[in-house]
Amino acid sequence: MSLHTKKLAAAIIGTAFCASGAVAQGLGDETGPSPNMNTTEKGLFSALEAQASVLAGLVTALSCGGAAGTYPVSGSFTQQPNGTYAGSVRVDRSTVRATLETNSATDGTSFQFSDGSNVADPLNDGVLKGLRHSLHTGQGVWDATGAMYVANLDWRTQEIAFPNQIQDLDQHIIKDFYLDTSPPQPFTRVYRDSGLELITKKRINTSLITQAPVTVGYPKAKWRQDSFYRRHDGVGAGQVIFDKVQIAPFAHPLCFIRVQATVDGLDPSAANLSAGSATIFSFVAPAPAIPL
Repeated sequence: MSLHTKKLAAAIIGTAFCASGAVAQGLGDETGPSPNMNTTEKGLFSALEAQASVLAGLVTALSCGGAAGTYPVSGSFTQQPNGTYAGSVRVDRSTVRATLETNSATDGTSFQFSDGSNVADPLNDGVLKGLRHSLHTGQGVWDATGAMYVANLDWRTQEIAFPNQIQDLDQHIIKDFYLDTSPPQPFTRVYRDSGLELITKKRINTSLITQAPVTVGYPKAKWRQDSFYRRHDGVGAGQVIFDKVQIAPFAHPLCFIRVQATVDGLDPSAANLSAGSATIFSFVAPAPAIPL
């Protein structure tokens, strides 16, 4: 993606936060072939990205220090007996499901997100750090080559101890994947990306013009994203890392999220995550390095 296109993308998802120039920091002009990932890879990473966004929303609700911790990660995405594709990713006690919605060779692939938490156990399942998460709607969309990815999530946080403390959040994501043509192992396929995420808080106000109710999304936070994915090569297991750094509102030390997992048994009909973890912590630059 050209630098001009990235600047345009940054404007689309909230340049109100970039007066300091922080948005452009580190967003290089990546070049490389399109990754052309298969449907199971796209579905699995869509659900994983949705969960990474849930963690970013947790920081918005609780602060970085309040959300800090390490959480187990697992997941799978498979082709179903009827030919459709579906799966889920679980972070601690929070589950996001993803289902293939459309698949077009000319336009791309889209996935519908839903809340996979156990509604029969509302005080425990779907809860992180004392907050219950309820995913209302969500969609992740890839272009035909698997290079561009955009997603929107609409969900609610509710404090278990104080049920009236509710926040409705919208999250908007844009990512740019490319194939790294110079990995240290010549037969290993490595994918990388740079992206941005904007979090807004929904509030119903009264229009000063019409006096009718109007829903407004007020900007709350902006995150820089970087991803690394080493595909399973038939010998060693694959690896995926999703990193997020909060760049607005600016704080020192910075808030950092890393979601990482082993990708096992990857083939066109099934992909699985194991030995995964998600960590939220504050750090002083430079950020933890992503592997070569």
